[in-house]
Amino acid sequence: MKYDYQYAIAAIVATITLLFIVCHRRSYPTLSNRIFILILILNLVSASADMVTFWTISYPQNYSLPILYLTNMVYFITYSAFGASFLVYVGSLAKTESAKSISMAIAAFGWGIITILVLSTPFTHWMIYFDDSLQYRHGPLLWLMYIIVAILVLMAATIMFNRRNRFTSQQKAMVTSLVAGVTICVIVHILNSRLDIVNFVGAIILNFLYITFENPGDYTFRDTQCFNYRAFQLEAIARMRHDKDNKVVFIGLRNSFNTNEYQNVHEFGLFSRTAAMMLHREFGKNVFAIDDTKFAIFLNESRRITEEVTLKRIKKTFDKKIKIEEKETNIIYKAKAISLEEIAKSEEDIIILIDGVRNVSTDELFSAESMNQLLRKNERLHDIAKCLDDAEEKGKLMAVYQPIYNIEKRTFESAEVLLRLSDPVLGNISPEEFIEVAEHTGHIEQLGNFALKSACEFLIKCRKQKLGIEFAEVNVSIAQMRKPDFACKALGIINEYGIEPGSINFEITESVPLSNDEVALANFNRLIEAGAQFAIDDYGSGYFFADYLFNFPVSIVKIDKAILWKAVEDEKARIVLNSTIEMVKKLGKTVVVEGAETPEMVRLVKTNGGEYIQGYFYSKPLGEDEFINFIERKNKKMSH
Repeated sequence: MKYDYQYAIAAIVATITLLFIVCHRRSYPTLSNRIFILILILNLVSASADMVTFWTISYPQNYSLPILYLTNMVYFITYSAFGASFLVYVGSLAKTESAKSISMAIAAFGWGIITILVLSTPFTHWMIYFDDSLQYRHGPLLWLMYIIVAILVLMAATIMFNRRNRFTSQQKAMVTSLVAGVTICVIVHILNSRLDIVNFVGAIILNFLYITFENPGDYTFRDTQCFNYRAFQLEAIARMRHDKDNKVVFIGLRNSFNTNEYQNVHEFGLFSRTAAMMLHREFGKNVFAIDDTKFAIFLNESRRITEEVTLKRIKKTFDKKIKIEEKETNIIYKAKAISLEEIAKSEEDIIILIDGVRNVSTDELFSAESMNQLLRKNERLHDIAKCLDDAEEKGKLMAVYQPIYNIEKRTFESAEVLLRLSDPVLGNISPEEFIEVAEHTGHIEQLGNFALKSACEFLIKCRKQKLGIEFAEVNVSIAQMRKPDFACKALGIINEYGIEPGSINFEITESVPLSNDEVALANFNRLIEAGAQFAIDDYGSGYFFADYLFNFPVSIVKIDKAILWKAVEDEKARIVLNSTIEMVKKLGKTVVVEGAETPEMVRLVKTNGGEYIQGYFYSKPLGEDEFINFIERKNKKMSH
């Protein structure tokens, strides 16, 4: 029987080309990156073995029986390893330990079964055999190999579906294409055994997978080819896991012809790229660009990359002048060795630390006082994270409620639910602190659920006592909105308490865009469809995303207190306040003005057409019992 081996040749060429591109382009060696290279090698070996088997099967009389079996066995083992490796690859991309462990266990089990069947096939003839005339024949269990490989690929798709929030729509489309491609190839091969296109289709899909998954730009600066801060985080975490030396030299750069600011954006970019390339030439892959003017180099005592040697090499690198737009300048730099082991106690600490380094200026980073502040802040964040671990169980977390006044009805009919965190050692922790930590550590879902449950219990008590409180406003973080099951869980909590979704207003800050976030947008729409309402919080405090007002059914706009406070003393600010209230009302949305603390502020809101007021003039945030007593007194007073 003669076989078509053109597809195997095409698969070999396509895979070698992609392998060359992957090796040529600089990319940080993440686990997924290493597995992807392994998949390429397996596809190359499998396609090569496939072509050899085509030849030996077509001319069996020219080869001994062991050679005939060996070539087929190599093909079967590498072909099945391709499917197993792909499952592990998707598991590594999910970036959770459970996904990695599950994918590796299933892949090892499936590939192990196939390997046992293949290795025993010369004696059992389970997979293939050669008859007396050396003609190739399928064994009774050959179909099992294809089924197992198909299951492995389907399991990869299942892992992606279960953790779909970690993948883009393009990535999900690529995995779906691979599943469909493998299935079609198996069917085609069963119907026409002369036509084996699995490796060819695999090579094509691997090219698309590389484009959608293995983006070197995720871990490198394109112009300089230095690894970026994401790669630095991964390297620091890997060193922590393996107890390697985690001492780093941080470098901060400035130029001499303008010590405060660069002449323009173009000039700044040239200076940054030039300095980065100089460091890259000297230190190679060991230099990491934290941002445009801050870099880091890991020390390695065993390889004689000591602090002293590194500082001398940095000095030598920047001793000469460089030209920026025909201007000669010296690179003024500061360098300091820091032991990450003394600062970071966990992987989360490293992420928080690097964020801190990126957000301070070069001078602040290298001043002794700033560095100590950064260390203290890091330690405090670590302690806050530990506090959040058992905050709800140990009563450290509590909800408070700030009433919102209805100007027209002259009564209170809603309240904002706010969280407070207190620890015996740390004392009262500000929401700004613990919310930021919660978003980094994953505690934000716990806090969000607590706030929503508190809001539901609060509404039930208010209604039983007929206080007139019909709505509760709950802050929601974009980190929560980006969880695929957020809407489902939120509605589950609301339904559990028997509260109508329309009684809950979810507050989201205007500085966070939703239009380009598929998961967040899906949650938004799901909650709106169920009857829940959304409010833009702190309107006017940050960059305004018009999408919220124009394209999303947001019901409430809460004007930030900064506008009101400024309007008390500034005529232009009063015009802004008046225009903002008028615009929001014309769009058919409810206006709440935050931060009213004095009679003059309340008067300003009323005279400019405000509908609701929130602030300390009426009440600070109160505990549940205090709030109920407050409302009973106020409503009774206002009714007379």
